[in-house]
Amino acid sequence: AIEHWRGGPPLLRWADGWLSLVHEVCETGQGRVYLHRWVGFGPDGAATAASRAFTFRGRGIEYAAGLAASEDGAKLLVSFGIADREAWLARVPAAAVAGLLKPFQQ
Repeated sequence: AIEHWRGGPPLLRWADGWLSLVHEVCETGQGRVYLHRWVGFGPDGAATAASRAFTFRGRGIEYAAGLAASEDGAKLLVSFGIADREAWLARVPAAAVAGLLKPFQQ
């Protein structure tokens, strides 16, 4: 549900458009959980594809803040925080992210 998406890192040039991460806030009986999604954007900035929701380290509050590609574009580097007190880096194969993106159905 795109209306529940919130911001994340700046857009990264990707294929013929852009890539970023968004997060969704879910209220559970055990508190807030932030779930992430990879999102592809077209050249016009409109969202065109997204991944399923996921977490980096587990359920809780995680917030992706930075996104960069390796020089050869094979890896993506994501900086993210956990519970507003820990900083982490994730290195993700770009091909894996491409495989996770599913185009929106019209």
